[in-house]
Amino acid sequence: MVSVLPDWQLQAAPRALTQAVLSKAAPVGLDGWTIYHALVEPYEILSERPPVKAVTAGNVERIAQYVLQRMGVQLGDFG
Repeated sequence: MVSVLPDWQLQAAPRALTQAVLSKAAPVGLDGWTIYHALVEPYEILSERPPVKAVTAGNVERIAQYVLQRMGVQLGDFG
């Protein structure tokens, strides 16, 4: 099986976003594909941009919260 790394994973802010989302979503049982789609699909709140394109070093936590909310992860589901 060949693994392909999305090019945005090589950039600091999208990588930090992915790590923030994974650290909170994986423990509640969300699978990798669900997380991937939540990171790459457009969000109205982000001017129809996907989180991986809208994220910057200064907004990682805010964007992570949007992604987690879209996947149904409640703030009380993690610390």
